[in-house]
Amino acid sequence: GILRKTSNLLSKLTSYAGIVLEPSISHETIKKVELVHINNYMAMAVIVMDDSIVRTRKIHFENPIEEVELKKICIKLNEKSSRGEVRTFEIESFVKEKGNPVLKSISDKIYQDMEGEFFINGASTIFENKTVEEA
Repeated sequence: GILRKTSNLLSKLTSYAGIVLEPSISHETIKKVELVHINNYMAMAVIVMDDSIVRTRKIHFENPIEEVELKKICIKLNEKSSRGEVRTFEIESFVKEKGNPVLKSISDKIYQDMEGEFFINGASTIFENKTVEEA
């Protein structure tokens, strides 16, 4: 993606390691969640944050879930997010409150990797310059 290319470009331009960290969205407010029913054991979550960052997650269910039930869950999540009540770190408490294993699966996937990815290119250049400048 673009962050990986940016890290690579930084490394090439500077002859140093190019390090890029994707922004963390674990405390961002969710604008909307869309749950797309693929089959009774799989769905796709599309999470739109207030700052327009979009994440997608494939969700696998241990027990079958009908499309109608998935839509109801989606509506409940979006009702809370429309009132600004759902931040990514609050999804876990929402799931525990409801005690629903399907919600738990959805929460786990939505929350997964919300800290952002880390990209590094040209790491070998870190060890090439043997002189160390002291501050």
